[in-house]
Amino acid sequence: MTQTDIARRQAWWFLIPAIPLATYYAYKSTFSYDKKQAIWKNLFGTIVCTLFFSLVLVKSFQGYLCIYNSSFGTKADFKLKAFINYVKKPKYSGRLLSLYTLEVTLDSSKNKMTLETKTNSYEAGQRLELNMKKGSLGYIYLPK
Repeated sequence: MTQTDIARRQAWWFLIPAIPLATYYAYKSTFSYDKKQAIWKNLFGTIVCTLFFSLVLVKSFQGYLCIYNSSFGTKADFKLKAFINYVKKPKYSGRLLSLYTLEVTLDSSKNKMTLETKTNSYEAGQRLELNMKKGSLGYIYLPK
């Protein structure tokens, strides 16, 4: 499980305040736009827009959680010592946003963890030793 997967899971709690906000924007964008439209079309548009706006808000909250984790609160140094079990290469490795996924086993707790990296400098069976930080929400990140 990657750190972004943990943030994605925690971001679903923001769905609770996102639904009223999304419903408000969906209502304003459907019912107040065209007064001659049939009510069932406006109602259908409101439901679809509410779902869309809710998912957009939850996804953006995930990014805000990662920013908050690395910018605010207490941070602790974290020495990552691990053994790389598997390297998953992206389908198209030459693209700008392609990520390599490393499945590693931590030396300290023997837990498995996945890391995402942009470089192709890692191989399976290699030892990994990185100086990282643990943010205020508990996500591990590489400092700039």
